[in-house]
Amino acid sequence: MLNLKPCCSYLVIVEILKALNVVENIEQTQFTFIDESNSEITIILEPYSEEKLATFTYKMVSIQNTSIEQPKNAKLKNLWFTSLNDSKTIYINFKEYSSTEEMSAFSERVFNFIEKSKSEHLIIDLRNNYGGDFYKGLLLASWLNTSDSID
Repeated sequence: MLNLKPCCSYLVIVEILKALNVVENIEQTQFTFIDESNSEITIILEPYSEEKLATFTYKMVSIQNTSIEQPKNAKLKNLWFTSLNDSKTIYINFKEYSSTEEMSAFSERVFNFIEKSKSEHLIIDLRNNYGGDFYKGLLLASWLNTSDSID
C-alpha cells in the first residue's frame, strides 16, 4: 500500500528545499519573517534528522467553502463538478483519476454543462490529488479547451 504524506510535509525536508532553490545550505538556513506588527524577525533554522522527522505526526487540515457542495447526483465520489455564481463559474473537484471511460463521460458532461450555461470561469481543485494517469487528465483538458465561453 502506498503511504502518502500530506503535501505540506515535504516542506520540512531540507534536501527538497535545496533542490527547489529555497535554501542554499542544508546545514542551516536563515529565514526572515514579518510579524503582525510589521516587524522583521530573522531566525536560523537547522534541519531535523531523518529519525526525528519520522517521529512527527501530521494532521490533515481541511478548509471548505460551505457554498461548494458535492451534488447529490454526482456519479463519482472523487471527481465531480458544480456551478457557482449562477452558473458563470464551474468548480471541478478533482481528487482522483477514474477509469478512462468514466473520465471521458465526466469530461463530456462538464463540457455540455459549460456550453449550456455559457460559463465563463473555471476552478479545478487539485487538493488531495496525488497524481495519476496523465493521458486520462488530457481527456478532460481536451474537452475544456474546446469550450468557447471559458477564457
